[in-house]
Amino acid sequence: MPTVNGPDEITTLEGGNDKVFYSNNTGEITELALGAANTVLTSAGATSAPSWVATASGGEVTLNVATGKSVTAGDAVVIDASGTTAPVTLTSTWDSPVGGQYTPPTSRSSWYTTGWDMVYSEYDQMYYYFYQTSGSNNLECIPLQVSATGVVTLATSPTTIASNMMMFYQVSMCQGNASYPSVFYLTAATTAGYLSHIGGNVSGSTINTQFNNILVYTTFGGWSRIAITPVQLGGASLPAVLVAGRYPVTYGYGGWWQGMQLNSSGASIGIGSWYNAPSSPASGSYFDGPEVVANPNMGLGGTAFQVVYRNDAGTAIEAVSIRWDPSAGGFGGTAVQLDTQGLHSSGMRVLYIDTVGGSRFVAVDRKGWNGSIGTSGSEWAIAYCFSKTNGNDNGFTIGNSIQTLIGSASAGTYTAAVAQATPSLAWDATSSTLYLLTRENSTGSPNGVAQGSYFTAAEFTASATLALVAGAGPASTEQLLLAGAQQIPMAMVWNSNTGYAVFRYGTSSSTGSYFMRGVKFAQSSDSENYIGIAQTTETAGNPVDVKHIGSIDDNQTGLTVGGKYYVQIDGTLGTGATTVPAGNAISATKLLLRDNL
Repeated sequence: MPTVNGPDEITTLEGGNDKVFYSNNTGEITELALGAANTVLTSAGATSAPSWVATASGGEVTLNVATGKSVTAGDAVVIDASGTTAPVTLTSTWDSPVGGQYTPPTSRSSWYTTGWDMVYSEYDQMYYYFYQTSGSNNLECIPLQVSATGVVTLATSPTTIASNMMMFYQVSMCQGNASYPSVFYLTAATTAGYLSHIGGNVSGSTINTQFNNILVYTTFGGWSRIAITPVQLGGASLPAVLVAGRYPVTYGYGGWWQGMQLNSSGASIGIGSWYNAPSSPASGSYFDGPEVVANPNMGLGGTAFQVVYRNDAGTAIEAVSIRWDPSAGGFGGTAVQLDTQGLHSSGMRVLYIDTVGGSRFVAVDRKGWNGSIGTSGSEWAIAYCFSKTNGNDNGFTIGNSIQTLIGSASAGTYTAAVAQATPSLAWDATSSTLYLLTRENSTGSPNGVAQGSYFTAAEFTASATLALVAGAGPASTEQLLLAGAQQIPMAMVWNSNTGYAVFRYGTSSSTGSYFMRGVKFAQSSDSENYIGIAQTTETAGNPVDVKHIGSIDDNQTGLTVGGKYYVQIDGTLGTGATTVPAGNAISATKLLLRDNL
């Protein structure tokens, strides 16, 4: 005990081992033994002796794991209405209203008619579905509307665009405004086998044909594809239209492209020179399947286009940039190969995405098909991404490719009598999500559904890197549209006004009808209910310790020291800012948990 020298001076202080001292309410120095581990000295009031009290170490709470859930040490967890905890969960949903589809009359509803495509006019807020009738060989257009809840309805009666037509593949549209109408353009084959250029404009639900120019050369070599400048530039004419196709066998199955020009109402002004692609293919193969899309970001007045096609040897899918100027002719860059994994189908599709990397695109294809239905052992629907530098005919950056079907390439062999279709695709610019609609091929497929159609969503994880969205594929997590034979999804187009994409799909009968239906992809997360980081791995019903604000979690890996980390919508921790802060990294494995970064 202390030795006192005078009234207020302590000259020595002695006591027992492992004690602390305090002055009691009478002024005496009192000893208190040290408390147990993880306890703190706690006041009991101004005139009462303190004591050691156990408390949650470092800001920690213990909760039971929710029913049907499990947690792993290091997980970001939430608390639910029952007071139990679970990892942050991201839920993916496809909203496609059953009963909300439009069903055309039988005379124009056959799934196997040889021409169909759909475009959307932002100004008119209307879909225009072009198709060849199954009985009369007319080319018609149906104006469709989609409601805020995804219900598709007919706006008015169909309009006949041209007669005696038997096939076409792609329709393109130049978006209009208050001064100029939206202009459409397509090429089609007549019943006599000649190529016809057809164009016009739309005004609400009214379709106006401006020209139908039948040319004297045959198109039996392959269906031509086209693209039109994407927007009106305010002048008296549209800068360019580009058409690409394949010559018939008498000309060696080579490829060609041609530039054209329309006026602001979609009437033809002139046709440019022909430009030939290689025309000496390997035996049994040929240039085929070109798909054309306008590139609005090359700084060339809307005259730049991207073409994706199968090469002469049938061994690769390739892309090339082409410009066409009515006064200066055409210019083509060096072709680049997007994929060389064996044979490719003749029905490519390519979609302009956005301005990342200059201009960003996604192409889709059916890989592994050699032209004979049912003979390939690994037919897979593939999506490829690439970007292109502005103002450069070359300058490609080739990204990765992803498989849009479920399972893996080794999960099944595909020898059904009906070959798998090339996927349809649409870009949701609001959620930055790529919609993919793919038909399964046979009962031997991973899901075992005979030719059913599935939705899958993909996203960019880097400027030219695609990945399937968590919870939206692959391995049995896609949204099944409909099971049954002949489910051929086609012509999917997204619009920003309702956020729905409208698509076409067939029935389960080879003689059946098709439908037009809306779909929207959405994700929801409970990350706003985040409370902290789990410290142990536990299953449902068992207690788990959760560290929260003010404590240090040491269950992480690969953190960047000093980095600010946030809870992402899928529960991972990342440096991308969200509304849910997690904390600051103080080492590669430790995170100081904070609620204000």
